[in-house]
Amino acid sequence: MKLGVRISAICVAVLLAVYYFYGFSTIIAFIASACVHEIGHIVGVVLFGGKIKSIHLEIGGFSMDGAGLASRMGEIVAILLGPMFGLGLAALCCNFSFGKYDYVFKLMGQISLWLSAYNLLPAMPLDGGRIAERLLSTRIRREKREKILEAFGVFSGVFAALSGIFSARYIFVGGGICLLIAQTGIVKRKRVL
Repeated sequence: MKLGVRISAICVAVLLAVYYFYGFSTIIAFIASACVHEIGHIVGVVLFGGKIKSIHLEIGGFSMDGAGLASRMGEIVAILLGPMFGLGLAALCCNFSFGKYDYVFKLMGQISLWLSAYNLLPAMPLDGGRIAERLLSTRIRREKREKILEAFGVFSGVFAALSGIFSARYIFVGGGICLLIAQTGIVKRKRVL
C-alpha cells in the first residue's frame, strides 16, 4: 500500500513566517514536537491493528488518515496517544539539561506542552474533539451530537483566544481564532483531521 503525503502551500507560508519572526530554533522545536505527537498516534493505530493511509501537513498542523481500527476504545486510545507522547516529550525536555542545545530543548518542551494541551480541547478537529465525538456517538443521535460538538468548539475557541489576550500569548489568540473558523464547516462536512 502506498502512503500519500500532502503539504499545503499555506502551511509552508506559515512556517516561513514563523521562521522569519521567531527563528530557526522555533521551527525545529515546533516540527519535532508535532512529529512526536503524530508518532504517538501512529503507535496507537499500529497497536490496534490499523494502517496509516495518508499524512497531511496543512495550516492546522500534521494530520493523518488511518483505517482498520476495529473498536471505539482503540480509536480513543490511538487519539490520546498523540497528546500523551507530546506530554512525555515536554517532561523530558523541561527536566533534563542538554548542554549547548538546552535552549532548543526547553523551547521544544514548552511547545510540546502547549500543543498537547491545545489538542486536548474538546473542539473538532482537535484530538479532544475527536474523543468527544467518539464518546458522544454511543448515546446521542447525530444532529444533537453535531450541535454539542459545535458548542464545545466555540467555547474552546473563545477560551483559547481570551487566555491568549489575558496572558499576552498571541499564539493562543491565533489558535482560538483558528478553532472558531473551523467550527463553521469542519463538523458539518465530517472532515476529521
